[in-house]
Amino acid sequence: MNTGHPVDRFERIEQSLAQRLEAVVHQLAIVTQRSQPEEWDGGGDNTPFNESVDASRAVIERESDRLAAARLAEDAADLQGALERIRAGTYGRCLDCGGVIGAMRLKALPEASFCFACETQHEAIPLTSARR
Repeated sequence: MNTGHPVDRFERIEQSLAQRLEAVVHQLAIVTQRSQPEEWDGGGDNTPFNESVDASRAVIERESDRLAAARLAEDAADLQGALERIRAGTYGRCLDCGGVIGAMRLKALPEASFCFACETQHEAIPLTSARR
């Protein structure tokens, strides 16, 4: 019995991941461009209060875009990693323990790199180190 995951078995998943990656990269480009500081033209109500509000709003928007860009970049890396694992024939195997990632987990999160047990362990690590 073959316990591995043949590459051709994941053709639809590969196509779906590639499409999602393309969409994420496109969104990342939009957010990155939008977060570029624009020159202030000095128009509108230039009272000190309104200038302060405008500046605060710009900072908040840039920070929001920065966080969105970071998340999109992480998503892109996860999707790219899954595509590479499909092509290498290691898709569906946990990067930590080498065990099989459950079918339900892969169905819900096709870019999953870790089995549920290892993912749970990874998520617990920052909590324990933060308490020290």
